[in-house]
Amino acid sequence: MELMETVRKAIADMVLPELGLIRENQTVTNQRLTDMGQRLDDMSRQLSDQSRRIDETNKRIDDMNKRMDALSADLVHRIEKTDKRMDALSADLIHRIDDMNKRMDALSADLIHRFDDVNKRMDALSADLIHRIDKTNSRMDRLYEVVVRREEHQGIEARVHRIEVELADLQERLAA
Repeated sequence: MELMETVRKAIADMVLPELGLIRENQTVTNQRLTDMGQRLDDMSRQLSDQSRRIDETNKRIDDMNKRMDALSADLVHRIEKTDKRMDALSADLIHRIDDMNKRMDALSADLIHRFDDVNKRMDALSADLIHRIDKTNSRMDRLYEVVVRREEHQGIEARVHRIEVELADLQERLAA
């Protein structure tokens, strides 16, 4: 038994210091585990807070997407209405322009006809005025001839009167 006790004492001498070291290591490990647990709890709280923030942000993004979808649908509807109005307005303007072009063509044809009539009347008036001017020139030529004859007649009358005076003078001298 003594052997057993010696073996036990030898084992106890060998194992007990090791057990003390293991207990110290276990205490240090337990402290580290506690510290790590606290860190994990802190990280878990941070992750939970981050997750909550992410959820809030996602909710805000979803709300914004819904608003953007509604706005997009409204804008598409308005654009389609505007396109329809522009198409109707364009068709109306094209129709009006076509009507105006027809009226302008008719007016142009009427003006050309009137210009032709005015040109004919001006040609006739020009021919009439040329004829009248020719007649007037002819009358002026005859008038000039008459005026020249009158001047000659007056000259002849003056000569005749002078000759009569001379003749009367001569007759008086002969008679005296």
